Amino acid sequence: MQNCHRLQIWRLGGPEGRFPPALILVVVKEKLKSVAKTPSAAELDDFFTEAEEYVQKRFAQKYNYDIVKDAPIQGGRYQWVPNPT
Repeated sequence: MQNCHRLQIWRLGGPEGRFPPALILVVVKEKLKSVAKTPSAAELDDFFTEAEEYVQKRFAQKYNYDIVKDAPIQGGRYQWVPNPT
């Protein structure tokens, strides 16, 4: 398997290439490591759910507006008025 990667590296870096083969070998190895550490679907869902909730809470605190309900929150620094159109 390592010979296969060396062939790809030689084509990318080659004797006339911009990058020395040793450097490209390191990059390929790091890429393979990251592929092996791909998170599961449940981990991705948890991560993005938490990030979404954080953004919603931060937006509500800053603009006193609930983006989930699409409605203003009473009190706060902004006064929301309905759009006349």
